[in-house]
Parts: sequence; C-alpha cells; structure tokens
Amino acid sequence: HPLASTWHGAAAGNGMGGVVAEVSSQVPKEALDPDWWQKFNFREGSSFEVFVEGDWWQVNSRRWQGDEVFVRYVGGDSADDFWIRIDSDQVRPSQVYTGTIQWQVGNIVKVMFDEPQPNGGVAPAWYQGEITTFDYVAPEDGKPKEWMFTIDFEDEGPSNFKLSDMQDVRVHIPIADVQDALSSVRASTVEALEDYANKRELHRALNASLLGVVKGVYSECETRAKGRIKEVESFLPGRPASNSMQTTETYAVKEYLSLLRERLIRDDMLQIREWNQISKVIWQPPRPIGPPSKKSHNPAHLALSNANGVAVTGGGGVSQNDPNASKIKISMPKDPLKLRLNIATPVSYISRGAMVEVQLGSEHGVSEDGVWEIGRIVSVTDNGKSVGVCVEGATIDVAVGRVR
Repeated sequence: HPLASTWHGAAAGNGMGGVVAEVSSQVPKEALDPDWWQKFNFREGSSFEVFVEGDWWQVNSRRWQGDEVFVRYVGGDSADDFWIRIDSDQVRPSQVYTGTIQWQVGNIVKVMFDEPQPNGGVAPAWYQGEITTFDYVAPEDGKPKEWMFTIDFEDEGPSNFKLSDMQDVRVHIPIADVQDALSSVRASTVEALEDYANKRELHRALNASLLGVVKGVYSECETRAKGRIKEVESFLPGRPASNSMQTTETYAVKEYLSLLRERLIRDDMLQIREWNQISKVIWQPPRPIGPPSKKSHNPAHLALSNANGVAVTGGGGVSQNDPNASKIKISMPKDPLKLRLNIATPVSYISRGAMVEVQLGSEHGVSEDGVWEIGRIVSVTDNGKSVGVCVEGATIDVAVGRVR
C-alpha cells in the first residue's frame, strides 16, 4: 500500500474503514500548542486526527458548523462519518505532513489525462482517484528531492504528482455527499420553521406555504449542484474556471440558505429580523479562526482615545432614551484628558414591519385581559413609547410595555 512507510493498517474487524496514523518524527509545531484548534482552519477537505477506540485516526473535514466539524475517515466512506467538537481532547493536528492548503491526504480528486483515441489522436479525459500521501521524495529520474503527492486511481493504481502538476487536478465531491449535506440542512430548516410556527401559532396554510418554499429551494439547489458537477467533468484546458463550478458541500449549503432567505423575504413570508433568528438555529456559521475576542460584551461598548489611567464604569440600559439606564462614570486620577466615547446600544425590535406579540385587554374587545395576539408593527409614536400593531386587519395602539 502506498501509505506503508508512514501508516499502519486498521485493526481487523473494527469497522472503521480507514487507516491509523503512527507517530512520526515529522511533528508540526502546532501539535505542541494546546490552543492549536483556535488557529486551525477546519474548512472542508482539511486533514487532522481523531482518537477513537484507543487509536488516532486520520480524518478529513466534510462540513464545519460553529464549534463542531463533520468528519470522514481517510479511506473510509459515509457510513462512518460523525460530528465532533473542534476543542475536544480527541482531536489533534496531523502527525505527518498531509499536503498543502488546497490539497490534503484523503481528498477525492479528478485528474485530467490525454486519452488515446481510435483515430490515433488524443483527447482530454478525467480519472478519479484519492490523494494517499504527501512526502519529500526523489523523482524516479534521479533529480533532487521535492514535495510530491501520490494519487491512487480506482482502476490504474497509484501515480506520483509534483505540485506543479496539480493544475490539472480538481477536487471531486460525490453528488451523494452534496445531497446528504442539503438533506441535513433541509431537515434542520423544517424543524426550525415548525417550532417557529408553533410558538407564533401560525395558520396551517401559512406553515404549509413556508414548507413548500423549503421544498422548492432544496430541489433547485440539488439541480444546480448536479449541473456544476457535469460542468467540472466537461472542463477542458485553456478554459477559465468559474465560481459556478464549485461543488463542495459547504458551498451547496450556503447557496441553499441564501436562496431560501431571498424567497421567504421577497414573498413577505418572513421579515429579515425573523429570518436572522431562525437561520441561527438552522445552520451555525463556523467559529472565527483565532483566539476568542477579548472585547467586552457590555451592551454599551466604550472606545476610549488617549485614556491611559481612566476607569470607566456603568453603561447599562436599553437605549439612550431609557430613564432607567445606568450612568457612565469616568474617573481620571491624572489631569483631565480629552476622551471620545462611542456608545453603541442594542438595536431595538420596536420598528415598523417587525412581527411581535401584543397583549390585549377588555378595551380591545377581548373576553379576558392579558390575551397575547400576533401582529405587525405599522407605526411608532410618542418618541418610541407607543406603537400601532396590525392584528388580523385591525390596527391597535398600545404602549411598548405590552409588546414583545
């Protein structure tokens, strides 16, 4: 096996369908850094190791959401894919070199070769394989050592490729993996929308319309993904690649969410604010690369210029018009300094077009006080202290304290 020099085979009968990485002398410095996972890019296709059943296994990232990554064993298949937290003690950097930023051990690729034709000529053709090693070796022609990839083809066996040869190589994401990613995000969408409909007590017809849009967007994105894969397979040398040829799972999911947002907001089925809340439940974007920000999470963020030795306290409150907002106290032990304060207050949901619940009373013609009904804000008056809410076609003026 082409991995024999740096890897050993999986134990018989363990069902992992992959290969286990042995500890190598080529240990990256990142392996010694306990916070390596904060700096590592777990993007789709990246390679690292996970600890399962007493051994470290080489895996590739399939999708990255928040603090979790969906992985596949190198040499394995989708049956053993699983989610794992990126800050887990069971995750570490690869202990052998696994490639460049673009090409990683375990990536499935398609390589273009000139294929002989019956008429004696040649024509470009794609062959599918898997990157199995990335090592510093000497070419067969006796030239100096250089970094080379080994790609194992399904029918033709392994072949070596220099970095400069990889221009005719394309990452190949099976359509089944893309469909799996789309099916997963669709299921999350349906669950999030049904939960939203139950909390808002939406009419069945509106809920059915929401789910109908989800179904249509899913079908359209699936068709687009299949078309992109065909376009990649028909790609020929000298023809510039376009962004439309991207076929990764992450690209398909982002395209789905973008198109779904456009349709729901365009058809006035959801407001932007509502979509932003629901989308966080459907798909959490990857955490930023790098250590956590040390910026204060105080609702009022203070930016101070030349304020050495200045102590700032307070700054709570809902808005600048809130009479209950706490005062900002600045203590300067030295001579008075010039300060520039940027007070950033949270954006209120009290704005025209927002979907809210309004508490009705007997003065609104309801049988009992304290009934909550769903409506949309159509006006804001009295310096933001009162709002007009449209409930079932009728506009009701209430104090903001009766709106949520």
